Formats: sequence, C-alpha cells, structure tokens
Amino acid sequence: MRGVSEANYAALRRKSTLTPPLSQAWEREKSDLAVALRWVAACLSEALSRSCPAGPAHKKLIANSCPFRQALPTIPTQNRTHPFDCGYLLAVRQRCYPVPGGAYVLRELESMQISKKTRQQLDLLKLLVKKETAVRYKRTYLGFLWSLLNPLLTALVLFIAFNVFMRFQIENFALFLLAALFPWTWFASSVTISTNALTGNVSLIKKVIFPKHFLLLATIIAQLVNFVFSLPVLIVLVFFYGGVPSLNWLIGIPVLIMVQFVVIYGLALMISVANVYFRDLEYIVGVLISLLFWMTPIIYPLEAVPAEARVLLAMNPVTYLMQAWRDLFFSNTLNWQYILVSGITAAVVLLAGLLIFRKLERKLDEVL
Repeated sequence: MRGVSEANYAALRRKSTLTPPLSQAWEREKSDLAVALRWVAACLSEALSRSCPAGPAHKKLIANSCPFRQALPTIPTQNRTHPFDCGYLLAVRQRCYPVPGGAYVLRELESMQISKKTRQQLDLLKLLVKKETAVRYKRTYLGFLWSLLNPLLTALVLFIAFNVFMRFQIENFALFLLAALFPWTWFASSVTISTNALTGNVSLIKKVIFPKHFLLLATIIAQLVNFVFSLPVLIVLVFFYGGVPSLNWLIGIPVLIMVQFVVIYGLALMISVANVYFRDLEYIVGVLISLLFWMTPIIYPLEAVPAEARVLLAMNPVTYLMQAWRDLFFSNTLNWQYILVSGITAAVVLLAGLLIFRKLERKLDEVL
C-alpha cells in the first residue's frame, strides 16, 4: 500500500476492530431484523408513555433518574453484566434497568402489569358467569329457555287474571305488562340469587383468593343476559301493535340497563354480606321482593295510584325505573325525569352497598 507501511496498516486495523465482547454482541443483534422492528415500536411506546428511554443501551439512557425504576418489580430473567447485553433493541413490554452490583435486568412496565391483572380478573368473572348459568339450568330439559319462559308464563297468568277476568281497561295490555315485567324479573331474580352468593360458595371463598364481589357481579350479569334475550319479545310486540323503533331505543336501553345494574349491584352488596351474619335475611328478602312487586307499577299505571299513596311508591328504589322502561317501549319516549331520579337513587344505593360490604367483609372468612 502506497504511503502506508505494513506496520502502520496493521495498527490501524487493530484500532478499528471492536472489543471482543462488543463485537460478538453486535453480530448477534445485527442478524436479527425483528429486533430492529421492536426498537422502533419501543421508541413509539416511550414517546407516548414518557417512561424510560429505549434504544441503544447506554449509561445516559438507563440513568437512575428513571421514574419507574423503583416502582417496578424485577422479572426473574437472565441477569446482564453489561448494558449492551440487554440489547439496544428491546421489546416494547420490557426495559433494561441497572440493579445494585453493576448488573442489568429486564423489567416489565407497570401499565403492562395492570393490563395483565385486568385480563386475569375478566377471565375469572367470565368463568363465574358461565358457572352461574350452567348450575342454574343443570339437569333441565329446556335449559336456558327457562330464562325466557318464566317471565312469559308469569305474564300469561297476570294477563288472564287482570285482562280477561278483571277486564282492565288498558290498551295493548300485553305490551304494557311485559315492558315492565321483563326488567322487574331481572331485578328480582338478581337480588334473590345474590342473597346466597356468599353463603352458597363458602368452599370457593376459603380455597381461592379472589374479589368476593365477583360472585355478585357474576349473578347480576348472568341475569342480565337473560334479560337481553327477552328484549326481542318486546320488539316483536311493539311491531305487532303498530309501533316502530326509534332513536330513543339506542339511547334509552343502554342508559336504563346501566342504571338498573347499579341499583341491583348496590342492593346485592348489602344483602349478600348481611346474610352471612343474619341467615334469616334470606327468607325476609323473599317476602320483601313479593311486596315490592305490588308496590311497583307493573300491572297498573303509575298515574292510577292516588297522590297520597305515591309517597309509598317513591320509597321503592325501582318504581320510577320500571316506569321509565315502560315509557320507552310502550310510549316510545324517554322520560328523563324518571331516569334522573332513578340514577340518583342508584348512586345512593351503590354508595351504601360499598360502605356496608367493605365494613363487614373484613371478618367474612371467620363467620363463613
């Protein structure tokens, strides 16, 4: 080579060569195209979450100033003796962090831990809902159809009693009755079954650690599914009597379901945990549900109740809720006044239920 001696050329080559550990690591990373793609995703993730920087493992990039460093638990993965060994191209879910002693480990983002825990809880809730449905209709020939047949047969009995024999002068009485009876069935069955949700699952509660209120949510959701499957019957009746669907349905049905779900959940929290300490409550609840049925405008319109007697109906937490359901399907209107009153009632009931449940839940394992 002209102008460069062989000794100088060899020295230049030695200077341009990476140290063996870094050279080997570089060869490993260079051959993996997927790693480069993960680095791009990691950069985008860091820009959005504002957490520790991703990219080439450098001292400045994994400084102790990282806000997540102390908060995140260490994943039991392979320890790294050099920041470069973490790979300057890391997966989105993991980051390279220094630990005492000069080593580096991979840690999981806190947001990923939360989402994993949420998925596990949702899977558990889904399993409890399936269990609730399967046990309820076990060894029956019609199975799930009973969830629809029960309110229909009840409606048939009431229709014959009040429309045929007593001759109630109510137009389209079948739709008038079912528009409130189906939501009431969801309410009554959920509250009744939730009463024994804790006392009926003692072995599960003592053997498995999980949120105990999931047993109540599973019961309410299972009955909600039954109610949703009964809605097509109401829609068919609306068409049968000459009605047409409207935008009010798209707004009213989700809103009323949410309000009623909150009411049921609040009552279930109170009743289920109280039943653990006072087992006679199971029978009292059955009597109260029967009383509430006649105190709720289901087989009669709210307007037919005398003004002085409406005070008693106002004490019923579902009076205006059932009337709002009826107005939606029978009159095709959204009665926001009734919905607002029901929403306030639901919030109060839920708050009371949470306070009572949390207070009595502390010694639940000892009492069960």
